Amino acid sequence: MQITIENVQALNPCRSRFENFTKEYPGFDGSHPMFLSLEKITYSDKVWVMTRLMSHEQNSLWAAACAESVLHLTREQDRGACRAAIDAVRKYINGKITRDELIAVIQGNAADYATDAAVNTAAAAAANTAYAAAANTAYAANATYAVAAAAVAAVDKEKQQQICLDLMMEILNY
Repeated sequence: MQITIENVQALNPCRSRFENFTKEYPGFDGSHPMFLSLEKITYSDKVWVMTRLMSHEQNSLWAAACAESVLHLTREQDRGACRAAIDAVRKYINGKITRDELIAVIQGNAADYATDAAVNTAAAAAANTAYAAAANTAYAANATYAVAAAAVAAVDKEKQQQICLDLMMEILNY
């Protein structure tokens, strides 16, 4: 799927961000990799657009990959719960467990997720990923966006942004 001015506009972006896009790249018509490489579009805007164009399954897998990329930052006592949530999301998306089983993993580890997000952003990312996968609604794109933001906030911002964009390209098979 090509990304065009028209299909970005159809997503109903905020006016100022859309005007920036059309000003910097009038008549843009390019692939996902081309869009993600645009230098005058912010990381947040790229993620906002892409999470709305990706399927629920792609969003869930990408959120799991972003959460996993910062898993090493979680407190040792939370790491098992986070890993369980990430693994459960992948199993759910691949049809190996049911939605009820995914929800059971989330609920079973709820106490471990209830940590200070400022200290343990990766745990919050893992929990939000599982909730988004279970929701299977339009909410998933917003939750995925939040997971990516949490992952980026956890470490060197620019480096993690690039890691998350690279993970997105892997999920999209580029």
